[in-house]
Amino acid sequence: HDDGPTTCSIKPSDYLQAFTHFTYRYTNKKVMVCDLQGVYNTDMTPPMFELTDPSIHYSSARGRRMVYGRTDKGKSGVNSFFRTHRCSNICKFLQLSAKNKKWNRDWRREFEHRQQEEDPNKVF
Repeated sequence: HDDGPTTCSIKPSDYLQAFTHFTYRYTNKKVMVCDLQGVYNTDMTPPMFELTDPSIHYSSARGRRMVYGRTDKGKSGVNSFFRTHRCSNICKFLQLSAKNKKWNRDWRREFEHRQQEEDPNKVF
């Protein structure tokens, strides 16, 4: 039984929310790039975000505060994001669910491999 093509409604803001979620997962839950604001420029091909003034929250295991400036709220900033974040189809496509342990392992391996190529003397 075929209902025809399905439509997937994605708003430009969904990309920003998914990017914030992605940065948190990609950095092994240590860093989150958020508070993304700016303009979605549809005059360009392809359309592009022109973003300004992001905030970075750093979850320090040693209790360091405001590592990335006065807008760095650390773990409380991360928790604040996840209190309101609802995964969009983009998050689901990227499999960003916290339950997905394979994602974390595979992306971590890729991240460390890329870092090793850039600086072979760096230890992770």
